[in-house]
Amino acid sequence: MYSDAGAAFVSDVSPLLKLTDEQDVVGFQLTCCKEGEWTKTDTFMLLDGLEFADTQQVLASYIVFKRNWTSIAFVSQWLAYAQDPRALTDEPSTLSVLPQPNSSSSSSSSSSSNNREITRQLSSLKGKLQDHRHDQSIFSLLYKKWRFKAHPIPSQYGRKGTAALPYPQIILHHRELN
Repeated sequence: MYSDAGAAFVSDVSPLLKLTDEQDVVGFQLTCCKEGEWTKTDTFMLLDGLEFADTQQVLASYIVFKRNWTSIAFVSQWLAYAQDPRALTDEPSTLSVLPQPNSSSSSSSSSSSNNREITRQLSSLKGKLQDHRHDQSIFSLLYKKWRFKAHPIPSQYGRKGTAALPYPQIILHHRELN
């Protein structure tokens, strides 16, 4: 289990560990923060994650892992992307289209159509970015690409709303979410 320094456990973590019976990496769903508002363009482009721009981010402040080859591969991929300053840092984005492999004329129509769709998606992001969430943005996009299910936040921030949660508050998060 990983936890940021800004979080403290206030009750038994067993319900969170039990979630690894269903999947090898367990993340928690933010309800405040869409990817397109908290992930810079280069990160979307490098991770081929534009399809997730209108989805809520997955929190990286606390994560549960089942130690096995799947979780090790996931964390290795997360680390690899985090070592690319274009994905991790606040440097201005420079990528506007995905690099296209050399292709024959029969597939150039498909590439052109893909580029138009990417351009449309990028245009829809203009002016929405509030801030870049660095390793959390990378984690969140990868989490979705790996098709893991996000769970309710086990801190006081997950207590907001009226839906019954599958576990009590387990973590006290000492800073604001986003």
